[in-house]
Amino acid sequence: MTHRLRALVVAIALLAGLAATGLGCATPQQPDPYEGINRRIFSFNEGADRWLVEPVAIGWNFVLPRFVQERFADFFDLTGMPVVLLNDLLQGKGEDAAMDVVRVITNLLFGFGGFYDTASWAGVPLNDEDFGQTLGSWGVPAGAYLMIPLLGPTTTRELAGFAVDTASTPWGYLLPGGSTVIVTIVRIVNFRSMLLEEVRQNRRDSFDYYVFLRSAFLQNRQMKVEDRKSSVEVADEDRGAESEDDLYYFEDKLELDLDGE
Repeated sequence: MTHRLRALVVAIALLAGLAATGLGCATPQQPDPYEGINRRIFSFNEGADRWLVEPVAIGWNFVLPRFVQERFADFFDLTGMPVVLLNDLLQGKGEDAAMDVVRVITNLLFGFGGFYDTASWAGVPLNDEDFGQTLGSWGVPAGAYLMIPLLGPTTTRELAGFAVDTASTPWGYLLPGGSTVIVTIVRIVNFRSMLLEEVRQNRRDSFDYYVFLRSAFLQNRQMKVEDRKSSVEVADEDRGAESEDDLYYFEDKLELDLDGE
């Protein structure tokens, strides 16, 4: 059994363990029963971001123009499509799964190996599914809100889903172990560099940044499970229908997965 398959077995065992122990017990009125330890981990994560990740992201942003960062982002979106396809199938979304296949083929053939998202230009939707959403669609409750060192916010359900998604990512089986670490670091730094101003603004505007992140994460994940669109996405669609001149008026929405990311 390869290390990736062992990781998948561990992920499934983690999910079973969470269900068996009831660790994910929480209520809508109190989704954060471990707030004390979560806040301490949050403080650690904030320190790591301010003193390590953000400075590296600033340097990355200085060296690489936004256009190049977007090419990296498009490529990483493509590498994640097999996981999206798998979860579309697990949720019984056959039409979405077909669009996933069309997207991968289009971007591989006409997007220079995935560095250009030509599928979106052609009107092919970009689906966003993961095993946490799949579990939610199966009726598994979100469980308790958790703050994970370096990884950020999650819940017991999303943590199990993240483990399964990580273990089932195809490129993890194709690249040597050291290469996967490098790819992960590049992905995190590139993602963080594209959100420098958004994160700064949210920190400035939030009375309690911990509460802001918790609320944003839980609402975002619930909308994804229920296949609801955020107000920003709805505004984007309405604006696009009214006038193509205003296509880039709003900034891209901030998504917190810190699947970590």
